[in-house]
Amino acid sequence: MQILIMQIKSGTIVNVSKGLVVDVKGTQLYPVEVEFKNTQCADFFLLAKKGLTHHLYMTPYFFRSEMKRDEIFHFLINHGK
Repeated sequence: MQILIMQIKSGTIVNVSKGLVVDVKGTQLYPVEVEFKNTQCADFFLLAKKGLTHHLYMTPYFFRSEMKRDEIFHFLINHGK
């Protein structure tokens, strides 16, 4: 997470958000979506199966619980300022 914090501060990461729940074979995964400058993640676009083109720009970090996802999200937001 420290590397992500450094990338937020340097401007390499331009956006961090909570993503929509992704179901993988019956397992609910809760993503923190990170947008890297000038980088696409087509794998997430295909995995999400929503057809939302903004998913091309998001790199997900998946968590098995919503609570842990929210904890990491707030950590990134608070320490990345």
